[in-house]
Amino acid sequence: MQGRRNKKLFWFPAIAPLVSVILSTLIVFLTKADKHGVKIVRHVKGGLNRSSVHDLQLSGPQVGQAAKIGLISAIVALTVRMQNLCQVFIQNFLDKFHDVS
Repeated sequence: MQGRRNKKLFWFPAIAPLVSVILSTLIVFLTKADKHGVKIVRHVKGGLNRSSVHDLQLSGPQVGQAAKIGLISAIVALTVRMQNLCQVFIQNFLDKFHDVS
């Protein structure tokens, strides 16, 4: 059921990645893992990554199949969404009709 999640643990999914990074850094530091072959990132270059649009290859036998799969997936997703919206609309209509009676 939606809406019945444990409200006390709402922060857990948000903080879990930070805890993971802190724990792994601490473990590497305490075990001196960099001396045993674990590579440590010393410096990270700032800025945005370069664009890779020019690396795309839009020719080949799989491009047509990929386009068909993407189109069919979009149609199925749209159909499912429309079905859900219709169910909500019908349920709201029936609820209002039932309240009037």
